[in-house]
Amino acid sequence: MKKSLSIALSLVMIIATLTALPFSAHAKVITGGAGPSAEFIFDTSTGEMLFRGLPTGIEGEYAEGTIDGIYDDTTDDFDQDAYDEAIGIGITSMVFDKSISGIEIIWPFQGNPCVETIELNGQDIPARCFEGYTALTDVDISTSDYIGECAFACCPKLKSVSVGRNAEDIGAHAFGYDYSRDVYPYVFTPYDDFKIVSTCDTQAVADYISRYPEIKWQKVHDYPSNGTVTKKASMSVQGFEEYYCGECQQTKTIAIPKIKSVTLSNTKYTYNGKAKKPSVTVKDAKGKKLKKGTDYSVSYGQNNVKVGTFKVVVKFKGKYTGQKTLNATIFPHSTKITNLKGKKKSLQVYWEQITSACCTGYQIQLCQNQNFTGKTKKTYTLNTSKQHTGTFKKLKKGKKYWVRIRTIYKHKDGKTYASDWCRAWGVKVQ
Repeated sequence: MKKSLSIALSLVMIIATLTALPFSAHAKVITGGAGPSAEFIFDTSTGEMLFRGLPTGIEGEYAEGTIDGIYDDTTDDFDQDAYDEAIGIGITSMVFDKSISGIEIIWPFQGNPCVETIELNGQDIPARCFEGYTALTDVDISTSDYIGECAFACCPKLKSVSVGRNAEDIGAHAFGYDYSRDVYPYVFTPYDDFKIVSTCDTQAVADYISRYPEIKWQKVHDYPSNGTVTKKASMSVQGFEEYYCGECQQTKTIAIPKIKSVTLSNTKYTYNGKAKKPSVTVKDAKGKKLKKGTDYSVSYGQNNVKVGTFKVVVKFKGKYTGQKTLNATIFPHSTKITNLKGKKKSLQVYWEQITSACCTGYQIQLCQNQNFTGKTKKTYTLNTSKQHTGTFKKLKKGKKYWVRIRTIYKHKDGKTYASDWCRAWGVKVQ
């Protein structure tokens, strides 16, 4: 009994595993005729059905064909059985290849509850062809010349359609409407959130909207890539530029965000005898980077070689006006301690002498604290660059002292510029 129960449970588990296999595990391709010189190919792994002309024998080429068929005709070119099998599995997308010259029948397509996307490639769409596609969310009819009456009626999830400029005729209630065939005469109700997207000069759409003004029309205007600046932006105010549609002269005004920040890549340099030219970054109020040469130019002061402060002038141009001046500083080259000797109540320090034009002297700090804090810290200034040794006297016997040094440069503008402190050395006084 236990063995029988075990076998039964195993069978249940096997069946459950098979039924739980992913859709792709049962994938296959269903093909069938779709009319004279036309066929359909349904890939169950993707849910896509492709309509195309029959292969001509030359790789990559297909004969031009139409999707055609006649009711109750045993010689019907449309393979209804194969198509019904695909419908049963669930077609989620339809693609009509360019080799399909036309759709002459509509009965295979009406009222499909699974198709979400349709891609047409220049085919005219007969009346009521895709009526009742309740799952349809996206359709490409941008290359279709004719869209028949109620072609996409009763498609509640289709929020918008893009109609191409070459559209010649749009039939009554072609899209954007719902109605019931149980009530006659038919009462058409517009979908509140439906809209047609097309260029402003699409006459077929203009005619459709004139008949059904409750349908929204999102016009795509032929605006130039660059507008006319009516007010330049600066660091304090935003600017404006106007664009004019080349077809209908519709005007739109776009704000030019004001300049929010101007920054340098570096504001502190060490003297090396070469000119310093930090790069500039300019951003507007929306965080967009402006382009050098197009939106601004940069110039550097003449003092960007020697120790001291030099100016970087950013002048705005194009859509922008005004300027911003920034400062950067060149500091002296640092030195370093080469030796430190502790002597009787004194210590002697030796450092690397800096003879370049960036040094007019040195500062030396002495402290019993390695962090150079507290009352024992003392600072000495030497106003000559030629000295490279010094002696500290009257120090406390047995105490350890720390010493560090930096170069200084007394500028003609009265300011003193100093390098970074060198690494501190410590020694005990005898």
